[in-house]
Amino acid sequence: MTTVKKAPTSNRRQLSASALKLLAAIVTALTLLVSAVYSIAEEIKPKRAIVSIIIDDIGYSLHSGQSVIDIPHNLTLAIIPFTPYGKQLATIAHQSQREIMLHAPMETLSTDKWEQSLNTLMGKDEFTTLLQQMLLDIPYVSGLNNHGGSKLTQDRQRMNWLMLSLARHQLYFVDSRTTAETQASTAAAQAAIPHHDRDIFLDNNRDTTAIIKQLDKLLALALREGQAIGIGHPYPETIQALTQKLPEFRQKQVEIVKVSALRATPKHRILDRVELSESQRKNIQNDQKTYGN
Repeated sequence: MTTVKKAPTSNRRQLSASALKLLAAIVTALTLLVSAVYSIAEEIKPKRAIVSIIIDDIGYSLHSGQSVIDIPHNLTLAIIPFTPYGKQLATIAHQSQREIMLHAPMETLSTDKWEQSLNTLMGKDEFTTLLQQMLLDIPYVSGLNNHGGSKLTQDRQRMNWLMLSLARHQLYFVDSRTTAETQASTAAAQAAIPHHDRDIFLDNNRDTTAIIKQLDKLLALALREGQAIGIGHPYPETIQALTQKLPEFRQKQVEIVKVSALRATPKHRILDRVELSESQRKNIQNDQKTYGN
């Protein structure tokens, strides 16, 4: 009768330890593989389309500002500093969970009277002091966009000063693009601050039907590119158009978000921007006389 020798206990323990190490290595490898597959899936999964709508020129009228805040969508309010109701509306908007931007007056190419503004004649100290006063005037500010600025935004040096100040305050910048020659986004990119460009002006033509058509363009751009930015004003026609049209954005799975929730704009993106014609500038200047903005 043949006797089968049993392996020594120490050898069996070594084999068990090796098997456990191998099993642990396999589990680790599978975990890493699953994680990698999940990451790739997240990358290729279509992202939801998002839109930010900025309402400029808030601060002169309590009624129109409140009307914007009352719209039940996540609009962003751009408030002009040193206005009669700027602080009050910023506080109300913040309490209503709306995002606040500083709508900073900047020098324009027009010779018409304009608010106290950042301009191309200012040295660095005067420029940054006025900017700081503007930022201190409006509470709860998350970012800044230009009010006017068709002349100042062409001045690269002063745009550099602006972006360095915004970087210190950890604020983002949106270029309203009142001129095709703007240097603002280039300066913002160099300063490494979050920045975006306006895509579509909503209410150059103060007609509700025309504004709805601009909102259609904004919606189409967001669906095509993944996100878009529209800028409007607290006109009754704009408020009516937004109230009527924005539910359709939700129906088409396009979310209205704060500007701070936007993704970085791809460098290859070709934006469907609408630049201001001379006649449109005159219309807006006439509106400014009416609304005081």
